[in-house]
Amino acid sequence: MNITTIKVPKGIEYISDIHEIKTIYNNDLPRNAVISKQLTGTGGTSIALTNDQPYIIAVHLVEMIKCKVEQKERYPNVLGVYGSVSVEEIQDYVKNGGKKILTTYDSIPKVKEALGVKTKDFRLLVDEFHKLIAYLGNFKPTVAIKLLEVSEDFKSVSYLTATPTDYRYLPKRMKDLQIIEFDWEGK
Repeated sequence: MNITTIKVPKGIEYISDIHEIKTIYNNDLPRNAVISKQLTGTGGTSIALTNDQPYIIAVHLVEMIKCKVEQKERYPNVLGVYGSVSVEEIQDYVKNGGKKILTTYDSIPKVKEALGVKTKDFRLLVDEFHKLIAYLGNFKPTVAIKLLEVSEDFKSVSYLTATPTDYRYLPKRMKDLQIIEFDWEGK
């Protein structure tokens, strides 16, 4: 298991302000990584929603999607995908230049179908990945397995959480990824 710890100096509140994120990762999240941000509210999802990279952000709750999509000033062109949002609506959004999609874990297969060959143009961020692990246990194992299977079809995948699962219990597809831990000094 390859674990990299990034020390975050006192006074820094957001991941986007961390020196390594700005320089090594070019104002983006680490690619093909399991990221333990350790603290909530540090802006991990915001990086994916505001940088210039095409992103699919998978979350476990529709309310998380609605909350971000409603913040039009902060996140001006985000498509929320859940429930009855159609493949055609996703395709139209992408055809018109859209490149930020927030979706539920359940809707990842629909997003992948809509993107087709363009799937490789998008990075995948699985937010709150500890919930994905819980889904594997007994809540929605089929949803979690499908998400893990299609994750390799994207340009890259990052799994993000503030409350990580013991790394020994990660699914095989995640165990081979680099692990990034943030160590917030003074927190």
